[in-house]
Amino acid sequence: MNRQIIAGVIEWAEEIGDPSLDALRAGGVATAARWAAQRGVSMSSHPRHLAVIVDAAGGEGEIDRRAMFGAQVAATLRAQRAHEADRVLADAPVRVLPEQVTDGSNEVRVVELNLPDGSTSVGYHKPFDGIESDVAAAFGDTMPAQPMREVAAWHVARLLGPSVSRYVAPSVLREVSYPPDEFYSRERIRTGSLSRHVPGASLSLTWEHEVPAEQVDTLAFFDAVIGNQDRHRGNVFWDAQTRSLGAFDHGYAFARSAEEDLLNDSLFLEKRIADGRAPLTKDEIEALRAFSARIGEVTPLLDSDRAENMRRRVETMLRTRRLPDVHVL
Repeated sequence: MNRQIIAGVIEWAEEIGDPSLDALRAGGVATAARWAAQRGVSMSSHPRHLAVIVDAAGGEGEIDRRAMFGAQVAATLRAQRAHEADRVLADAPVRVLPEQVTDGSNEVRVVELNLPDGSTSVGYHKPFDGIESDVAAAFGDTMPAQPMREVAAWHVARLLGPSVSRYVAPSVLREVSYPPDEFYSRERIRTGSLSRHVPGASLSLTWEHEVPAEQVDTLAFFDAVIGNQDRHRGNVFWDAQTRSLGAFDHGYAFARSAEEDLLNDSLFLEKRIADGRAPLTKDEIEALRAFSARIGEVTPLLDSDRAENMRRRVETMLRTRRLPDVHVL
C-alpha cells in the first residue's frame, strides 16, 4: 500500500514539474506524505480510508482511497490539458480577492482571472485544505476528492455535448497563490478546483414557474448521469436576463451505491419525474451512447467505486431508456 501511495504522489509531482521529484523518488512514504500535506492532503492512516468495491463481474475487493489519490490528481491535470478553454482557465494569472463565499459548507475564495485577450473574469477556488471534514464524512468522503469531482463533472458535461455543457460551469484543478492574512504571515500555494463564474442568482421559491422545462430536463439528465447528491436551489443560478440556468458545485456528485449514499438528490430530477418526463429523449439516448464509449476519459479522475457506479448508472439508463428514480441507482 505504501508503494502505491508513493507512486501516486510522484505521478502528481511529475505532472506539475515539482523540483522535489528526486527527493520523492529517493524517500519513503513519510516523504510522500509530507509533500502531500504541504498541498492540503493528509495521507495519515485511518480505517475509514478502506472501502470494498464490487466490480462489473460481481467480484469484491478492498481499496484504500489514499493509494488512489495522487494518481487521480495527476489524471485530472492531464485531462484538462486536452482542451484550449481548460488550458486558459488552468494557466491564466489569478489573484485572490478579499471576498469569500460564506453560504457553502466548504471554503470558497473569489479570484480574478486575467485572460489572454486582456479581459478579466471572476472565478471560485476550492482548496483541498478548505474541505469541511464533517460535511465530507456525511457524504462518505475520507479524502478531499471534491475538487477533482468538480472537474470530472465538467468533463462529463462536455462529453454529453453542448446542449448540456452550456449550462455547467467549466472547472479545472490548479494551484493558486494565497497572500498573507490574519492567520498566515507568508504567501501560501493552495491546490483545488477553480470554476468559472456563472451569471445570475440562486433559484427563487417560484423557480418552477420561471425556468423552461427544456432546461429543467437537461440538468435532470446531467444530474442523473453524475449521480448528484446535492442539487438544490443554492448551487444553480438563474439568469433572468438571458433566461438561462447555470449549474455549479459538483463536489458531492458521483455517488456510490444506494446502500451507502443518497442517490440522485436533485430538484430537477424530482421535477422532471413528477411531471411525467422520465423517459429519455432520442437525443439523450444518443448523447448517452456517445458518452458511454468515452467514459474511460472520466473514470481515472474518480475513486474506483464511484467510477464503477457511474458506469452502472449509464448502463441502466441505456437499458431502460429512462431516468433513474430518485434515490435509486
